[in-house]
Amino acid sequence: MRHRVFAGILAFTCLACSLSLAGEGGRERQLAAVIIEGNIEAVERLLDEGTDVNAVLAGGLWPLDVARLRGRKSIE
Repeated sequence: MRHRVFAGILAFTCLACSLSLAGEGGRERQLAAVIIEGNIEAVERLLDEGTDVNAVLAGGLWPLDVARLRGRKSIE
């Protein structure tokens, strides 16, 4: 039961972080959103377009942190 509550809190936190990203053009916002969705093709496309993978998201998280929290091993 506690695991489910904790997982829900983490999912909400990741979603909230993706909505309040810093960055020009919103590419970092899009990157976090497609990571949360698990869309590998869109992640690769955004990286090819020059999206900054090292942009710090709200709360001091990086896109890699979002992928880890969401369990996206293939994106990590």
